[in-house]
Amino acid sequence: MKTKIFVFIITLLSINIFSQNDNIKAIEGKLDQAKIRVDKEIEDPQLNNKAETWYIRAYVYNEIAKSQVYGNLEKFPEEKTIQATKKCKELDLDNSFYSKIISVLLELGPSIYNKGITHYNNAVQTKDVNLYKTALYYFDKFYEVTEILGKDDKKFIDQFIKYNGINPSKTYIYSGYAAQQTGDFEKAHKYYNTIIKLNETNENEKLNSFPLVYFYETELLIQEKKLNEAKAVVDKGIQIWTDNTDLQISAINLYKDLNDDDKLSEIMEDIIKNNPNDVSLLYTLARTYNNLSKKFANNGYRGTADTYKENAINAYKKAILQNPKNSETLFRLNYNLGIIYFNDAAKLYNEQKGSIDDYQNLLKSAMPYLEKAKSINTNTSIDKMLFKIYTVLEMPEKAKTVEQ
Repeated sequence: MKTKIFVFIITLLSINIFSQNDNIKAIEGKLDQAKIRVDKEIEDPQLNNKAETWYIRAYVYNEIAKSQVYGNLEKFPEEKTIQATKKCKELDLDNSFYSKIISVLLELGPSIYNKGITHYNNAVQTKDVNLYKTALYYFDKFYEVTEILGKDDKKFIDQFIKYNGINPSKTYIYSGYAAQQTGDFEKAHKYYNTIIKLNETNENEKLNSFPLVYFYETELLIQEKKLNEAKAVVDKGIQIWTDNTDLQISAINLYKDLNDDDKLSEIMEDIIKNNPNDVSLLYTLARTYNNLSKKFANNGYRGTADTYKENAINAYKKAILQNPKNSETLFRLNYNLGIIYFNDAAKLYNEQKGSIDDYQNLLKSAMPYLEKAKSINTNTSIDKMLFKIYTVLEMPEKAKTVEQ
């Protein structure tokens, strides 16, 4: 049987899909009438136990699925096509209709897949959950078709998928993401983990998988508060794809949630080494270093806090030097760096530590970054800080421009 299947696909792909018989010819172009007929036949005890009845039903519903004229006769005709092919195979003990059922499935599979892709792309563009649900329905039905086709011979389905230009791994990612967007997390995990192989070598996994599926699975596990499981996935991902920004930011956020400062520091050092000029990563790193600085300062570890603060300042400066085109990003980088210097100056003043020169130098350091932030997005808080800076540094003309 296996040889028969594999050889048969090559033949089918090069000739007319359907070997017409009188019953099929009689319903061509009359799908509305044909639907009424096949719906009645499966209710007839003398006909509903015949393979031919179910083959014709499969044929009719597949034609409805393809038809622009009669497509609205049934909301999801693919469902009934699949059911009919299964029933035909069950009743077709001598394989009289085997080749014809395979022909229907060979045509149905790519059609369902294409509908799934179309709905998925539209869902991504519109964020419409109902479109994700429809895309997921078609992907599920596609897998059902491939399961029927490949039941007897895996080579058969591999050849079918290759011929139609379908990437199985990417399709599983689309399916998982569609499931995730509809709230079906169990199914999302199922599809993601069809691809993710945590026990596979990094080299093989890089060849056969994608960073995106590791990112999606990590974010989903974090969403479900399954942080230890998320850790296993993201650790594997950042080992394989050392330059993937999305995975690295996920890892940073995860280890912050886990309060694992040692691992967080280790990850950030690796990230800087592998991605020295990535603005998004530098921004995330700077904020993370600054938060760690505050955390250690609150716990009395002044030396460690100062080290992390210096790391934050350097990361902000390096990101600013990349001259990001996004104005909001440029604003945040300059504003946050200016705030670090300004807050340090305020703390020095309030605690009456250090000299007046130290105080003024910190304000001088804050000034250009706050001025740049103001030039991008004016707000009253920046004006108040700049007024304070200009007043202390005896810059009355500038102070007048921001005086409330």
